[in-house]
Amino acid sequence: MLDHLRERVERNLARATQAMLISDGPSGLQADVWACTAQGLRLYLLVSTASDHLVNLELRTDVIVTAEGWRLEGRATTLTRDGAPDLALWRRPEAPWSTLICVRPTRLHVLRPTGWGDCETLVIDE
Repeated sequence: MLDHLRERVERNLARATQAMLISDGPSGLQADVWACTAQGLRLYLLVSTASDHLVNLELRTDVIVTAEGWRLEGRATTLTRDGAPDLALWRRPEAPWSTLICVRPTRLHVLRPTGWGDCETLVIDE
């Protein structure tokens, strides 16, 4: 991926403090808003341990995540606290009852600032 495109993806992800995680699997279609933060090309979401997303991610790791100004497609993995980076998310009040989800984006759709639809689509091939 070209450096300037990588930087544009990182800037878009870094703006989000909450995002909607959409997953599908044995628990059906799930869509919930969670606190999030980004590090480089990774988006981390703090998800309740009681969430049906975790059941879905056991079998299907493909997810969609939306936030203000963008929508991404990617693959999600569940991280243990020991295997996760030190993030501000761990200091949130709900952290003791949460699981960290790491999303590796494969495609980022930047939405039009006014109007409907995508302004551009960036394919992420690390």
